[in-house]
Parts: sequence; structure tokens; C-alpha cells
Amino acid sequence: MTGHLHTLLGAALLAATLVNTAVAQHSPVAAAPGGPTGARSRGLVRDSANVIRDPHHTLDTLFNRLATLRESDPGTVSILHLGDSHIQGGYLTGRTRAELQRVFGNAGRGLIVPLRLCRTNEPTGYGIASPNVWSGSRLTQASPAWTPGIGGIALAGERCPVSFLITTPADDPFCCVTVFHHPEAPMLLPPAGLDPGTYCPDGNTATRTVIPLAHSTDSLLLGSCADTAFNTPVFYGFSLENGRPGLLYHSSGINGASFGHFLSNPELVRQTAELAPGLIVVSLGTNDALGSRFSAEQLYAQIDMLAGSLQAANPGVPILLTTPMEIGQRRRVRGRTTWSVCPGIGKVRDVILRVARDRRLAVWDLYAATGGSGANARWREAGLVRADRVHLTVEGYELQGTLLSEAILRAYDKYLKRRNPNG
Repeated sequence: MTGHLHTLLGAALLAATLVNTAVAQHSPVAAAPGGPTGARSRGLVRDSANVIRDPHHTLDTLFNRLATLRESDPGTVSILHLGDSHIQGGYLTGRTRAELQRVFGNAGRGLIVPLRLCRTNEPTGYGIASPNVWSGSRLTQASPAWTPGIGGIALAGERCPVSFLITTPADDPFCCVTVFHHPEAPMLLPPAGLDPGTYCPDGNTATRTVIPLAHSTDSLLLGSCADTAFNTPVFYGFSLENGRPGLLYHSSGINGASFGHFLSNPELVRQTAELAPGLIVVSLGTNDALGSRFSAEQLYAQIDMLAGSLQAANPGVPILLTTPMEIGQRRRVRGRTTWSVCPGIGKVRDVILRVARDRRLAVWDLYAATGGSGANARWREAGLVRADRVHLTVEGYELQGTLLSEAILRAYDKYLKRRNPNG
């Protein structure tokens, strides 16, 4: 075990360097060119449409908790954001997290997923390194080797012992780690200097283990203990908290994911409850629109069933659906590549809005807020859409993240006025 840990410690400086370099290059809280004000002046944003439609006031339970948090509660409130590649990259949710935590307090980084160990892109702002050999299963696979968990993946090691080095920027330390894992995964333990000597098993479940630390740190080495009864090294993610009151904004996105992918992974849906969310945001639909056999009836059924599954796993927790922004689609015509608006995106938007209405769910119409028809070309001309006409630049995602935080805060302000009309 000593040699194993020395190998990992040898990677520590590299992991920390990767984290700090990524943060310096693409900070999720860096200002987008012109910001929302500049985007509005250039016709990129439809401000009147940047609102959350919630006629049944389903978000009041969340807003009540946030108001109490600001007034007197020393606890935490969690938001979980599920999605596809627009969410996996972390720039949209990173901006939303930063702006909401400025208002409600920063309780920590929240969910982090070992995506790089699964050989895919990972958000900036954290690093997860390991000397072990790992294989990754994803929720988008037809027959994953291991059932994916809360992070949309399952990271499986060849053998025990295993270890992880978790690093964050120096200004974003943590003092508590929650590990999401297979029921028979080995227990992970901190080094002696960070081991508080006591644990709180009341916060643990078969697939979640809470590890309090003796003090805050921005670098943590976790190693597995030997136990023949728990020798299935399969992990789904970690959650980092700093011990302060405030908001946790978790995000879980997987490239290529659709509503059907999430619906066919009930274990992921079940594990959403282990984050105790006060709100679940669902941002899917882009990949559904790109499919060649689009069916509005099938998509409606998938969204409806996914919403029902999330509600069953999280009773009383509101759900916020979001519509996707307009995207482009490449076509080959007479040997030449041409681009046009993806015809399915408007249909997907209509279905999402219909499900939200029928299920009495809150909805944020990003399609309308970003300008509706023609938005893809306008945003691309402004340098906010990448060459594939589907994904955005860092600045584009950060602008969308600002729009989401603005929409949430506008709805929160309306709640406060309803609660105290004379205030």
C-alpha cells in the first residue's frame, strides 16, 4: 500500500497544476464579453422571455428554504442540475453556481465526477487523480458493464486497493467529502492528518459514505482499506462541502444524453435523493432533436415518465424543465456541406413546454430567452457558438448560466413580494 500511495503522491503536483491551470484559463466566474447587458444590446437575449414559468408556484418550497437560509438558518440548500454535454462541460452550471452562491452563500463545490478517469472531458475547478487502472461505464451506453450512478457514470477499478487524489483551487477548500459508490465498494479513508477519528454513520447509506475531515484542505488523498467483504471498487462521484451555510449547486451531465437515456437508468434517478435536492433542473432535448426518427408522442412519454420517476424518488421536490437553444445541423447536398437550423429543436421545445403545462412543472424557456428562431446564427456571429453549430464557446455557456441565475432570482424576488406584499 505504501508504494501505491507514493505513486499517487507523485501525481499530486501534476493534478494540482492541471486544476490551477484550467481555472486560470477558463474560470467559470470570468465575465463573458459584454456580459448580459452587451448581449441584450446586440439582440442576442430576449430579456422579457428570460423568466421561469411557474403558475402553480411549485418553486415556493425551494424559495422558502432559501429565504430562511438568508435570514437565520445555518444549514444548506441543494440544487441538482441534470443534463447532456451542455452540462457536462460545467461552464453553464459553474456560472449559475457562482452567481447564486453570491446571494445565498457558498456551501462548497458540490458534486464532482471522475470524468477524466472515464476518458472524457471534465469541468474545471477540481481534479480527481488515481494510479489505478479504471474502466468507465456511461448512461448513454446500451449495455454498460456497470450500472451508472449519480454522476451518469460508473468508474470500475481492476482490483483493490484503490486510491484517489482530490484537488481544488486554494480559494475553494473543503472539509467534508461524500463518496457515492457501489454497495460492495471498499471504504475510502483520509490520511492520518485529516482523519478526525470519529464518523457519523447516520449519514451513510449502502451507496453513500460521508467522510468528515479534521480541517479544511484543497488536496485530499483517499485510500481504500482492506476488507474482503467489500472488494468491488466501483464509484460514481464525490460531493465536496466546506462546512459553511449556503447553497450547493450540483451538476451531472453526460455527452450525448437524451431523456430516454436518463429514463433507462433508474439507479441514477434513485441516487438523486442522496443529494437531498431542494430543486431538480433537467436540461435535455438537444440529442432528442438530432435523432432521425423523432416522435413527439414518444418524447412526451419519456419526459413525463422521467419527471414522474424523479418525483417518486424525491417527494415534494420541485422540478424545473428547460428547453434547449436553437442548434444548427450539417447536411451534405450534391457533395457540398451546408448548414441549416435543426428542424427537430422547435418540436422538442414544444413537447417540453406541453409536459410542463400538463404536469404542472416549472419551466425555463431557454429557446426563447436566447432569441428564439435565428438565435444560432446570431450567437455564432457573436463568437458564442462553436463550429459544430451545437455547442457553445466558454463565453456562450457562461452567458446562458447568467441567464439561468437571473431567471431564478427574478422568480425568487416575485416569491418574496407575494410572501410580504407590504414589505
